[in-house]
Amino acid sequence: MGKFVIFMLFMVFKTAISADYNEMLNVLKTFFVRRHVQTVTAANTCWSFDVNKKLLDGLSSADISVSFSPPTQQTQNYSTWYRCAFIIDLSCRNSTETLQQISNDRLFNTQNDWILFDEGSLANDMSLAQFAMRTFQIYLANAYILPDAGVFLFLETYNSDIWEIWSGFRASKLDTIRVFEYGRASSNQLTISESHDERRNFRGITLKSTTVIIDRDHFFGFDKKISSDLDVFAHMHYEMIVTLTNQLNFKIDLTIDNDYGWSLGNGSFGGVTGLLQREEIDFSATGVFIRPDRMSVIDFTVGTIALRTTAIFRQPSLSSVHNILLLPFTFDVWLGICATLCAFVLTLVFLMRVNNYFAEKKYDTLNVLEIVTLVHGAICQQGSNNSTLTLGSIRVVISILFFTSLFIYTSYSASIAALVQSNSNSIKSIKNIVESPMTFSAQISQYGKHYFEETEDLELRKLYKTKIVPSGNKSFVRAAEGMERIRTEFHGFQVEVMSAYKIISKEWREEEKCGLGEIQLFKIPLLSIALVKKSGHKDIFKQKLIQQMEVGLNKRIASQWLPPKPSCGSSGRAKQYVSVSVKETYVTLAIFGFGVCISLLIFILEVLQHAWTNRGSKKNLWK
Repeated sequence: MGKFVIFMLFMVFKTAISADYNEMLNVLKTFFVRRHVQTVTAANTCWSFDVNKKLLDGLSSADISVSFSPPTQQTQNYSTWYRCAFIIDLSCRNSTETLQQISNDRLFNTQNDWILFDEGSLANDMSLAQFAMRTFQIYLANAYILPDAGVFLFLETYNSDIWEIWSGFRASKLDTIRVFEYGRASSNQLTISESHDERRNFRGITLKSTTVIIDRDHFFGFDKKISSDLDVFAHMHYEMIVTLTNQLNFKIDLTIDNDYGWSLGNGSFGGVTGLLQREEIDFSATGVFIRPDRMSVIDFTVGTIALRTTAIFRQPSLSSVHNILLLPFTFDVWLGICATLCAFVLTLVFLMRVNNYFAEKKYDTLNVLEIVTLVHGAICQQGSNNSTLTLGSIRVVISILFFTSLFIYTSYSASIAALVQSNSNSIKSIKNIVESPMTFSAQISQYGKHYFEETEDLELRKLYKTKIVPSGNKSFVRAAEGMERIRTEFHGFQVEVMSAYKIISKEWREEEKCGLGEIQLFKIPLLSIALVKKSGHKDIFKQKLIQQMEVGLNKRIASQWLPPKPSCGSSGRAKQYVSVSVKETYVTLAIFGFGVCISLLIFILEVLQHAWTNRGSKKNLWK
């Protein structure tokens, strides 16, 4: 009988405790639905089985999955894209150690909501705000809860149906915790009072940052527009960072490095990447390439600027690639010339035969071969002094023949003049560069050699080994030197288009801007502001940088620093004829040389034939 009474008292007490949690579970359900939480983990609750079952049933009805496991194990086993929530009862044992481990693992972030309950006693002279501040200071005094953290403390008010929700964060690791009221919740209603202004105001704290200046000799400060082309992107990102400090109300302790940071082969990095890896700074004040090896040790915000490199070269002249004397002649033109030759030959033969048939006085007429030679000479701008062409109709035909040849020759000369000054389009790929006699070099940069050595493109590797490696470091030169070689020789230069366009616009003549070719050797990743791994500033920095893009700030900065692509023919000077060299007239000289050689050979044969004939005549004379 005694055991039965004890059992009944235990069941009544258990039911009462379970009933006390009903309002809290309903509030949690309302909160999770409003926050679009997909999965909830009761990380450290020490609640009874009945309470856990009610939590499971209530959230399952809202299509929210529930699990009961430590938070570190949950987040390490699953990489999710949706919002998760974790419940921690601060009155349970090991809650302080659990929160410290969560902080060490950097799990206080945008993706995770942390729901805290504190059943500690509330003094009569203490307000809920003071109680919330005390709770955050006790349990999260040294925690890594930066503005991205979603930590919410649920406090039951004197009206048991209403719960106040308090949130806390610190603007930096060295800042004090700030606590503010996030909203109020009941079993069927949730009122959010936070406008996110608290998290967007860092209240003048100082964050450490580093930029990269490669050419220190030409750096005169960020307030100067004169800068080396190698450091233009540092200046561009500095303007974005200054805007970011104004948006979030903080200051920066800026240092300068000369290296963006590449892998040292032992898992560590040098330069700015190494500083972020070791958490010696909070973020980079310049753009860093979004590379897979760096993503394992640091985080990135959003792509800010696209850095484009290309191989620039002058296309070889058309005369060096094709026989420009034959280019004007298509099959239809050849057919027309042959038809014209035949028509005039037949006409002249017909007229001469008719003239000799009806004329009383006979003249020495030209045979067919002589007429062909006459017409060919006329087409080739050669005259005739034959006095037998006395018939009026024949003279009219000859006049028309010479007029026709004049127009043909004029059109041909104009075509040749245009072709001599034209550039070919023979180099269209990396393979064409490798197979051409073109010399090649690359702009001095921290990434150029790395990407040449890392590429898996066979043609690009061949280009690097055959045209860059043999010259060693001499193949990596400044932009001005490489662009000057393009002007004076058959040379290719891998360069940032910003540097190339700037030099072309300022130093090249208008006619020199024509005939340039570009081939992108490898695609450079986007530049992005980098932060320490699992930084609590990542999300709010991304929001502000995206806002800068939306209002056009990035485009305005780019227009100030990045020159447009120079256009060919932007003035009348580009249409002027340019002088040609022996290279352009090589084919003509070659034809002339071959003609001279053939003529000499025929002359020698004729001399030998004449000598042989005279030798036979002398033998007959002696006989």
